[in-house]
Amino acid sequence: MLKLRSKSIVIIFFLALIQLACAQGPTDEETKLLITTKLKQELPSTWIVGTKVEGFLGNIVSNTVKSANVEVESIEIKQRGDFNETEKYWPIKAQVKGTFQRQVVGNTVDNKITFDREGNFRFSKDDYDNWKVAIVE
Repeated sequence: MLKLRSKSIVIIFFLALIQLACAQGPTDEETKLLITTKLKQELPSTWIVGTKVEGFLGNIVSNTVKSANVEVESIEIKQRGDFNETEKYWPIKAQVKGTFQRQVVGNTVDNKITFDREGNFRFSKDDYDNWKVAIVE
């Protein structure tokens, strides 16, 4: 009887460790690297234009006005949310400072523009256990 109880405790402990390991979001270093990589690929249109443009005009703006030469100077993690079990992501709010240039239809039109924006990011894992990040506008 004691052996069965000991085995049960070991199994429960092992399952708790697995659950704890799976419930961890990205580390601060991973978070900052993933945000930097994502923003260098493409800034959200609201960060480029300044406000969200809706409807048909919004589609034109998002398709013609892009960012170029994005430099991320600092990232401060402001808040970490609990794992969203339904959609399978960890929400993280971060303050991001940096610079970029506007690019309209492939032509760079501005000198460096600074930004200091608070962004909401969703971190998840793909089928190969690699981190992915999405920006929530």
